[in-house]
Parts: sequence; structure tokens; C-alpha cells
Amino acid sequence: MGENEMVAEYIGIIQSVANMMRACDKVVKDKKMVEKILRTLTKEYDHIVVAIEECKDLDKMKVEELQNSLEAYEQRLIERRNQALQARSNQSFKNRGRGRGRSHGGRSGGRNSEPSDQNSDSNSNE
Repeated sequence: MGENEMVAEYIGIIQSVANMMRACDKVVKDKKMVEKILRTLTKEYDHIVVAIEECKDLDKMKVEELQNSLEAYEQRLIERRNQALQARSNQSFKNRGRGRGRSHGGRSGGRNSEPSDQNSDSNSNE
């Protein structure tokens, strides 16, 4: 399975290959397909693969049942990514603040600061 490939697409490809093999009078059992799918998933599915292997009877599991479990997990992964992206974008807006602030202002320090050397030179000539 590719990194950007969806579970439904991947299982569809596996089922197409199995159907072609069946058309050539080859016996392809669900058990073999389930094992193949679980073995070839990406690392981000490792947690669900372990859970399925421990909790389910792989000898009796249908491909459709596996697909439903994997798609539910995939949906949770997508939701978590979206929440992380949304939180990241909200955080970047919070850090921007409002304007320049007091200490970053335009010219020299403002009213109460002492005049610079240039300003005092020009003022003394007048």
C-alpha cells in the first residue's frame, strides 16, 4: 500500500487481482487475502493490524469486515490530521499579536526620549 493511497483503493486492487486469479481457476481464499492486506499496510496502520490480529479470528474473517475496520481507522487518522492542522493554523494566528507594540515603534523613542545628536546639532544652529 502506498503512503497516499486510501484503504478502499488498495483493497479494490487486491480484489481485482484475486478475481483475475479466480478467472484462471485459481482458488483464492479470504484468509489469504486478509493476511496479504494486513502484511502490506503502511506503518501508520501497525496499531490496528496488531489489534485485529489479537482480537479477531483471521481464519473466519471476510475481506469486507477487514475493509470496514481499516476504513474506520483511516477516518480517525484523517480527522486527527485535520485537527492538528487546524490547531497549528490557529496557533500561528495567536502568535501574530496586534500591530507593532510599544517598543518596536517607528522613529526614535517618542516624546520623552532625549534628542539625538543630529537633532541637537540642527537645533543649535537655529
